[in-house]
Amino acid sequence: MKAGIMLPLRDLMQPRERRTWEQTLVTAMHAEAAGLDSAWIADHLFIQGSDGTRGGSLEALSTLAGLATATRRLELGTLVLCDPFRHPAILVKMAGTLQEISGGRFVLGLGCGWHQPEFDAYGIPFDDKVQRFEESARAVTAMLRGESYTHAGKIYTFDDAVLLPRPEQPTRLLIAAKGPRMLRLTAELAQSFNTAWMGADTALFSSRLADLRAACDKAGRDLKSIEVTVGLLTLPVAREADIDTEFARLQRGSPALAATDREKIRRDAICGTPAMLAEQFRAYFDAGADHLILVPSPEVGRHIDEDRIDLIGEAMTILRS
Repeated sequence: MKAGIMLPLRDLMQPRERRTWEQTLVTAMHAEAAGLDSAWIADHLFIQGSDGTRGGSLEALSTLAGLATATRRLELGTLVLCDPFRHPAILVKMAGTLQEISGGRFVLGLGCGWHQPEFDAYGIPFDDKVQRFEESARAVTAMLRGESYTHAGKIYTFDDAVLLPRPEQPTRLLIAAKGPRMLRLTAELAQSFNTAWMGADTALFSSRLADLRAACDKAGRDLKSIEVTVGLLTLPVAREADIDTEFARLQRGSPALAATDREKIRRDAICGTPAMLAEQFRAYFDAGADHLILVPSPEVGRHIDEDRIDLIGEAMTILRS
């Protein structure tokens, strides 16, 4: 029964408000002090808004390497790393090194990528994303296990490729998936699975978990061998009366949120006091989740108030007691 937070990407959502390394460090260290289990970061070269404005953020693996030296207990993961941005040889080398720096706390969350303006700007192919992902993930998985890997594929060719030094503890692979082919790869390769972003109703999560179970059955694998993580939108408050105040503020509009994001949070977010959050978190654990990955602020991408992290920590204390 674990819970962690998504580290905010303020630069992505608010191009004029640069988020510093120091702010990211403070947020992660506060999450650890509050008793949370993990901190996660997205991976983008930039995000381009509908008006053409671009915002960037610190590079994901470099950021986690810094956090690994400043924290002692937190699992540190990518949700998710964009596979086409890095050749598998570079990716596996970085992942193995980060696993060493973190003392075995790194989780390599991997995905195909989705934001086409990034691909177009840097000449990165946007086609054959799942094929590219599969070839890369199979190579990375083998090398992270300490195996040599040889394969001639449509995208990549490997000839006795190996990660040196060989890792003492293999890096866990997390795959974010919902389509049949990606679910198949999750069942075959991954140690963790993610689906996101969910709200108060567990029905969509249960449906996606059933799809993963079917993929595991077909692959001859026990679903219990895969850690199931779920990304949740949350709105922690100290008092129940504060919920309406927060919703009213969202309805007035926030520069950090598109109208569709505001509506989704108003409609779907898990919101309330620690006791209320604990009850709704329990519903996800009862439905089959092992690890909740939480956006702890309604203003996605902006600074996270430390009070909100503390409220989530209180909710998990209630659950665990």
